[in-house]
Amino acid sequence: MSSIPPESSLDAASKPPPDLAAIMATLASRLDLDVTQLVLSEDQGRVIVTGTLPLRRMVHQVQTLIETQPDVRAAEMRVDVVTQDFAEA
Repeated sequence: MSSIPPESSLDAASKPPPDLAAIMATLASRLDLDVTQLVLSEDQGRVIVTGTLPLRRMVHQVQTLIETQPDVRAAEMRVDVVTQDFAEA
């Protein structure tokens, strides 16, 4: 009976980091997403997303897109949803 050992921090450090510029370009190419207020950073293969998005559905779409990119272990969403007040428009 064999078991797969958990990924050690040494193994995670030996993998290439995710290409944040390529990930942001992928997000920006989506016309249904407004990612102008997002900032991406990386920690041991995890992409950390900070900033604001105008719609809650975009949070889930951004997370899903990021997690499908090469060398990404997970997406950590630290995003606020700030909807525009339509009464001011």
